[in-house]
Parts: sequence; structure tokens; C-alpha cells
Amino acid sequence: MTPARFKAAAKAALIHFSGGLGVAALAAALMFGLWFPYPYSIILGANTLFLLLCGVDVVCGPLLTLVLYDPAKARSKWLIDIGLILTVQCAALVYGLYSIALTRPVWLAFEGDRLRIVKAVEVHTQHLSQAQPGLTSLPWAGPRLIAVRTLDKSDPAFVESV
Repeated sequence: MTPARFKAAAKAALIHFSGGLGVAALAAALMFGLWFPYPYSIILGANTLFLLLCGVDVVCGPLLTLVLYDPAKARSKWLIDIGLILTVQCAALVYGLYSIALTRPVWLAFEGDRLRIVKAVEVHTQHLSQAQPGLTSLPWAGPRLIAVRTLDKSDPAFVESV
């Protein structure tokens, strides 16, 4: 790699990196503003998930740009390269956000003498239609507080649930 090519590739990678930081800021607003409000982000380890997501998205794209960029390359070939890089990067971002959305807290359940955080992935969505009003869908803007009563084995509702 010649110094002129490296300088041009570094400039392109820096531009790509700054765009990745903008996307990471939007992902952070979504994650920490809606899905994992404080203190759930700390309790459920959302910081680690976010760093993993950003590590893939913000680092891999600019690195690929640094390796593939060549100012001598035809513009059409460079557009194909950057299009493929962005496609892979967007696919990784969508998959990462989908995976993180599954771990978002949806309910803070009071069970007898303790509080339990229920994540979206722990809810059997096929039974949501049978839930009480207000609990038939999973919330997207942080967990809702609910109470859970324990069923007595002599209660007819217990026999129906088993």
C-alpha cells in the first residue's frame, strides 16, 4: 500500500467511522432511552450488548473501507464495494438490534416477596391473547409494573392452568 493510497483510504475510513458513530448514537438512544431505561440497563447488562453491537458496526465497516478503498479504482466498482460493505453492516445492525429487542425488559413482576424482571424472550406470545386487558401486548418503552398472585393448589384456577 502506497502512502498516497493509505492516506486516501484512511480519509474514507474516517468518514465511514463518523457515519457509524451517528448510527451508534441512534442505537444508543433507542436502547437506553426506550428499551433499557436506568437501572435496567445495568441490571440486565445492556451496556455489554451495546458495546458488542457497536464493536461490530462501528469498527468492521471502516476497517473494510480502509482495506478496499483505492482512489485508482473506477467509481462504479467502488460504489459496488461500499454498497456491499453497507449491506453487510446494516444486516449486522438489524440482527443485533433484533437480538437485543428480545432481551428488553417488558414487565417488572411483584411475586409474593420479590421483584422479578421479565424479558420479552421469556414471554410465550401465543398466550398473550388470553391475558388480562392491558397485558395483551409487550411494551416497547420500558417495563410495566405488574403483580403476580401465586395459585393455591386447591384453587380451581390452578387445576385449569396445569
